[in-house]
Amino acid sequence: MFWRWRDNPQKVRRKIERLRERRRSADALELARHLCKLEADSPDAWNLLGDLAREASQPDLALAARFEAARLGRVGAEEWLALAAEADEGGFDIDGREARFQAADRFAMSGLLDRALELLDVVLEGDPSHRGAAQVRRIVARRLGRDREDREDSVSRIGATRDESGQHTFDEVSNEEWTQTVGGWDAPIEEAGRRDPSEPRIVTPDLYIREAQFWPSVLDRRPLVFVGSVESIDLELIALAEQRTLANDEVLLEQAERAELLYVVDDGALRISRERAGEQELGLVPSGFFCGGLGALVGLPSSVRLAAMGETQVRVVERGAMKRDAVYAQKLARALRALYLETVADMCPLFSHDALDEHTMRTFEPGEALAEAGKTSPLRVLITGYAAVLGPDERHLGYLCPADLAGELDPSPVTVRAATRVAALEILTEELDKLAPAAREEVTLRREAAQYAAEALARR
Repeated sequence: MFWRWRDNPQKVRRKIERLRERRRSADALELARHLCKLEADSPDAWNLLGDLAREASQPDLALAARFEAARLGRVGAEEWLALAAEADEGGFDIDGREARFQAADRFAMSGLLDRALELLDVVLEGDPSHRGAAQVRRIVARRLGRDREDREDSVSRIGATRDESGQHTFDEVSNEEWTQTVGGWDAPIEEAGRRDPSEPRIVTPDLYIREAQFWPSVLDRRPLVFVGSVESIDLELIALAEQRTLANDEVLLEQAERAELLYVVDDGALRISRERAGEQELGLVPSGFFCGGLGALVGLPSSVRLAAMGETQVRVVERGAMKRDAVYAQKLARALRALYLETVADMCPLFSHDALDEHTMRTFEPGEALAEAGKTSPLRVLITGYAAVLGPDERHLGYLCPADLAGELDPSPVTVRAATRVAALEILTEELDKLAPAAREEVTLRREAAQYAAEALARR
């Protein structure tokens, strides 16, 4: 009975304040750690932990907590710059560069391209191998060139040039490469070499997962993966998980295989990679974290490969677990739905939980058209399911997955048909001006990528 207050966040906060008043900083700090476990998604809880860690002269913990609060709170560029200055003062060079990268990304999304470019140059000067910064810099530099050309009313297109790394610019490769970033899991697309739409070939979901197709997709820039801390989910959800022991480099899941629902790392780590325009190392899932894929929930094969890094203990929540117990299945479905929607929102700024109330959600049965060639249709964001992209004579140009757009060009140059049952968010033309700046920028970039592909399709 005495310790039940520890499960109540409000009571924990009051206890922390009383401890701070009594100058029992060590006890207050330990309780703040506990609060962050109770409210893992609360920026306020992490900011409180950061303040207490700073008071306790633990700058590394203070900065880590502030970073988590900034990530959860989706703060703006100026807040990230303040974190960068704090990291510099503490001698945390890597954290300082990452904060500047986050600030640059937000400046770029807000249209402040000169400031973004300046920060990206600073990041790359300290770490030339920073792939995210190099990728965003190419995009920002290209956009600055285009914008200045527009202001001068030039009728000529940007010339075919190469940047310092030797990579083609966006305009040179046009439909052959679509490079755009939203942070986090994004990986650069190196010479993707898109499929010729006139090539007689049956495009299957397996091929779509492994190879860049002719029509651009969000899958070109990031996999359909979510990663989270075990502390953020109900432990009952992994009670029925199957335990497995993996040897070093042993493969748990191959790319393009059918994935299970959740993979929980108890000890060791899982390496995430994928084959798409070359081998891409995406990161690690450490002990105490889990990962999963959107594909397992919508019928697509896995977009990544999971392999053990050292001897690794994992628990696997299999798809069959949903059939074992009705109450358990409902809890698991709610948790997966939250992870799924959070991931889609991160992949596409047009979608948010608020958007479910502000816009119309439509359901399309297999074979039903989300967009038809030569016709106008509302802008649609795929939320669940996947759809086939068809060109003239029903030639298969690729697929669209969750977070992709249909109907972004008017009229549509292609037909998009639901391959499974698809739920899509409809955004009318008159509603576009009401979107947040980041969402409007996303529409512009997606339209550019689709326009390049449409022009290439017309030439064939």
